[in-house]
Amino acid sequence: MKPAPAWFNTAVAEGLLPPEATLADAPRAQQQRPWPLLLLMAVGAWVVTLLLLLMVFVALGDVSRDPPISYALGGLALVAALGVLRQPTMPMFWEQLALSLLGVGMALLGFGLAHHGDRDLALAVLALMCLLLALYLPRAWLQTLLGAAAAALLAVLTPHPTPLLLLWLLAWGCLQGWGPAWPALRWAAVLSHFAAGWAMVLLLQLCVWAGPSFLLGDAVGDGGVPAVLHACADGRAPGCLAPALSVGAALLGLGLLAWSWTAARSASLLGPALALLVLAGVLPTLGAALLVLCLAALSHSWRQAVAAGVACAWMVGSFYYQLEWPLAHKAQLLVVLGALLALRAWWASRRAGVAATPPATGAQPARWLLGGGLLLVLVVVNAAIWQKQSLIRHGQPVYVHLAPVDPRSLMQGDYMQLNFALPSELAQQRLLQPWGQRLRLAARLNAQGVVTELRLPQGATGLAEGEIWLELTPKDGRWVLVTDAWFFAEGQAQAFEAARFGEFRVLPDGRALLVGMADAELIPIRP
Repeated sequence: MKPAPAWFNTAVAEGLLPPEATLADAPRAQQQRPWPLLLLMAVGAWVVTLLLLLMVFVALGDVSRDPPISYALGGLALVAALGVLRQPTMPMFWEQLALSLLGVGMALLGFGLAHHGDRDLALAVLALMCLLLALYLPRAWLQTLLGAAAAALLAVLTPHPTPLLLLWLLAWGCLQGWGPAWPALRWAAVLSHFAAGWAMVLLLQLCVWAGPSFLLGDAVGDGGVPAVLHACADGRAPGCLAPALSVGAALLGLGLLAWSWTAARSASLLGPALALLVLAGVLPTLGAALLVLCLAALSHSWRQAVAAGVACAWMVGSFYYQLEWPLAHKAQLLVVLGALLALRAWWASRRAGVAATPPATGAQPARWLLGGGLLLVLVVVNAAIWQKQSLIRHGQPVYVHLAPVDPRSLMQGDYMQLNFALPSELAQQRLLQPWGQRLRLAARLNAQGVVTELRLPQGATGLAEGEIWLELTPKDGRWVLVTDAWFFAEGQAQAFEAARFGEFRVLPDGRALLVGMADAELIPIRP
């Protein structure tokens, strides 16, 4: 294992840090306090600060908008905050009040700078001020917070992750080669905490550039993510980490890890390393996150390493939403990588003689549980398939009008967003019905099976002649008719632009299944 940096060993030798301290512990300005109490104090401090600021602005009136007033108020807030935060000990509320004043002072100075110059200059000056304040203030947690603030300001200034990554690498390199002299010791400790906050924002920015992750796209949403992120996957977007740079960054991190740690040179880790390099080639932000993960592990910064590992998992999941890759090709790549890793693990177990060792007695119940779980999954999946096939065979064909939608926004990747013409009063209906029941609509059909009227029954009103039940499904805080999307094979988007009706199969109790799309003449669209 690679030893700690020289400045850290000097701090331990001179008694500045306890012998059992680790790099992540150097230095701790004060003991940890309960986070609920800290959060409560922070909220109270911010409320007091904002009320005080509001009173000042009301008293000054229109004069408060002048840049000189912003400079004066910002300077006063900074002086007051620095005077409190420089104290060795203080009550928790005063500490949080000073932190809120520090944020307000920075914001007021930034407003004045932006008014006199341009926005980029204001962001750059504020980022530099964060570094200077971190060198002046003695608290480690505040230095980390200022590092995150500086990185966030530069992320707004230059929205590409590359500058943040290069500056973090520069800080990491300085920490590893710092001399043992005492004047440099304090600067190294400050830089270590400052770089920790910087790394968190860097990883967050890399995740944003990667786009939504698998199974979290609906929760996070893709509407606010710039469209350039989708082009980023193959390196076409300007400023994006190209696949070659991503592989190079991953190779550098894994190489340094193997050079420094003997355990990382094991042949059994060669397969996972190759798989990560392949994924870094198709995910341009993964290589940078892997580099941060490896360097954080070498520095024994385990919190940063855990955050980088979570970011890597997020980026691997974002592969699902890269629309320029066909789903079949994505599946083939992941299956091949998984098969190679499984084969490598099986070969390693054979060489170690694990396969020849008789299983322990306690392993039998685990095997039975695994087999039973697999059997249960197969039963549930096949029962659901049989139920859908039965509904398709025995259900009544019903066609429902699609509400008018701009075709350019109708097609999104490999699916079509559906918006059936449902009664407007559904917006006032609760999603949680008594006993878990779903809402049902009364639908009137014409001779061709087209729904001509949909109504929400009032009270115990039943069906009129020529009507059938249609069951609704709760989704994303609203009621939909079975589903709000129709998925199809890639390359068939143009054929489904002619869709005017949704084709359903409906049972007498209202259960329905969307089986296809039909054009204006009720001809099913079958590309």
